[in-house]
Amino acid sequence: MVWDLLLVPARVLHLGASVSLAGALVFHAAVATLPSRRWLNGCLLVALAAGMLRLLLLAGAFTGADGPGAALVAVPDVALGSRIGQALLVQSALLLGATALAGWLSILAALLALLAQLAPLLASHAAAMQDGVLLAALALHVLAGSIWLGGLMPLWQAVRALDLAQARHVLLRFSSLALSMVVVLAATALLQAVVMSGGLPGLLGTTHGLLMLGKATLMLALLGLAALNRFVFLPRLPAHRTALRRSILAEAGLGALVLALAGWLASVPPGLHEVPVWPLPWRLLGWGWVAPPGWALALLAVPLLAARPRHLALPLATCVLLALGGAAWGVRLDWVPATPTSFQTSPQPFTTTAILRGEALAKTSPGLRALLHPTPAPTTEGDLFWHASLAAPALDDAQRWDIAQFLYARQAGLALREEGAWPAPMPAPDLALVCQHRGDTRLSALRGQVLRLAIGFAPTVPGTLSVSLDPGSPNADCTARDPAARHAYALLAGLGAEPRLDGLWLLVDGQGWLRGSGFRTMPDILEEAALAIGAAPPGPARAHH
Repeated sequence: MVWDLLLVPARVLHLGASVSLAGALVFHAAVATLPSRRWLNGCLLVALAAGMLRLLLLAGAFTGADGPGAALVAVPDVALGSRIGQALLVQSALLLGATALAGWLSILAALLALLAQLAPLLASHAAAMQDGVLLAALALHVLAGSIWLGGLMPLWQAVRALDLAQARHVLLRFSSLALSMVVVLAATALLQAVVMSGGLPGLLGTTHGLLMLGKATLMLALLGLAALNRFVFLPRLPAHRTALRRSILAEAGLGALVLALAGWLASVPPGLHEVPVWPLPWRLLGWGWVAPPGWALALLAVPLLAARPRHLALPLATCVLLALGGAAWGVRLDWVPATPTSFQTSPQPFTTTAILRGEALAKTSPGLRALLHPTPAPTTEGDLFWHASLAAPALDDAQRWDIAQFLYARQAGLALREEGAWPAPMPAPDLALVCQHRGDTRLSALRGQVLRLAIGFAPTVPGTLSVSLDPGSPNADCTARDPAARHAYALLAGLGAEPRLDGLWLLVDGQGWLRGSGFRTMPDILEEAALAIGAAPPGPARAHH
């Protein structure tokens, strides 16, 4: 555990030094000659030392070593036998070669230094996910960040050492280069957030998401300082030369914080793979337009444009602001109460057995029985788990999830009975079956076929595989092993309290989603419904009577 804790600062130090070295070499090749090699040599020494420290800590973490001596013995095996170890060795070699070539072949040195930044990506989360697009986006993100953030300290040194005309020229060249890097950073950061964050719950409810938001906030502050340098201080040189140097130094400091968060971010699992803990007391259920005339506010800026002023910036900006205001005015947001587990789902399979276990547990205490009363606000499976945890803290997590699954099935069935549709796509609970041509199997093993689940009345319907919830039924392709499965599916159909269930049927599509239910429908209508679900994606399925 100590090894893992030390790995984070070591990684941050290594990333900062290697990015600073790469950025300085690109600055040397593309912007201006560095005043001295001291910065290059210092960055190289720190990068090599931090790389060796990471290898030592990785060896300790991989082997569970009791101390530095035991970890040191395992360093060769980790360096040569693991992907991350090999990547660190390659990166160190490339940085060493790039620094050696800086005085003669500056462009080649810059390319080698940038290539060195890509070596650790072979052991990144994106590589483990085997997503080529994500890996390419991460590579571009790393390169753009190295060029921009790594060039800030050389820029500060150049502005301090050069005369006014040369400093102005260097600032303009670096500003143009940095602008293109900012565009790449923004696009690739957005792609990574979409793919790896796990959505809004992952952004707000996981360590990875919060680090991404913190990094984005610092990047916005960096952009603010860069704009201040370019559009305020640079045109007012030499009067603001001291302020410009201080601003560039502050920008470099913020860049160091961004790199620190980036190193920490690379050390934690993506939000996509974490269980989010929702931090807010409410969540957004949906949105829509309720006041289209709100866009008409933008028309107020038309007279400004008609006046044909010399500068269109102010009228255009007014148009944009009024249009955004009109859009905000016309949006309806539906908020509902939330819990810390609102966006969590059960780690246990959704089965008829789990539903029945949950029903039995829900009747064991007054607090749990109170949860049987339907709530006016839509609740998720995670919300129900949270309420069950508060009502029965003595139960373990598995039992609480059973209760949540029972309540979720019951809630969906009540919505189907009252509104004629399930409020959201519902998966068909898994159950054990005996099939004529397959023997013992499970409902989940029949994916790819449209299934017709039935109790009692079960007419033949072309294009479907019949599953009888009555054990031993001779007229079905498959039959349920457990007679209690009838009750679990009756709950989902909104008929849990009905004494007679004969004639109930439910349709399940090839992806395992419930797509309709009803009583004693004629075979031709059932066939039509079965054909319809094969051509439409899952949505709020409706009852057929």
